[in-house]
Amino acid sequence: MNAVYHQLHPLVQKWIFKQGWSDLREIQKRAIPPILAGDCDVLISASTAAGKTEAFFLPACSAIADTTGGFGILSISIEK
Repeated sequence: MNAVYHQLHPLVQKWIFKQGWSDLREIQKRAIPPILAGDCDVLISASTAAGKTEAFFLPACSAIADTTGGFGILSISIEK
């Protein structure tokens, strides 16, 4: 795994390992840093089965992994 993988929360890293993934997809690698930074909006666009869902949820779950209070995650998906 690459350096972007190590930016994810250890529990998320463990989940990825348990899936047997040898690496993240390119769209996932590119989406993780700006989502974790949380200082801009991120739009993910790619073909079907490119890994868009995980591109969002891996860093989103990392961001809230240590949260003890309430939290919210909003994901909007549009199919054309």
